[in-house]
Amino acid sequence: MEKLTAKFHFTDERIAIESDIGKNELSWKMIEKIWEYPSVWLVFIAKQGYITLPTANLDDELKQFIAVKVRENNDGI
Repeated sequence: MEKLTAKFHFTDERIAIESDIGKNELSWKMIEKIWEYPSVWLVFIAKQGYITLPTANLDDELKQFIAVKVRENNDGI
């Protein structure tokens, strides 16, 4: 990556991640679990590893939305 920035977009159906090298969309069903740390969340993707989600710019409402979506689809938080 030339720019060390990625944009995350959250909807009822999926998470979209976009950077200067491409875009990927993940269904909530693909998210197995999330490990929460003070400054980042590790979002575990089925059979693929994890992505790092910085939490500094996430408000409490969005954090709650993400947690609910993961629990609804996988009981994984």
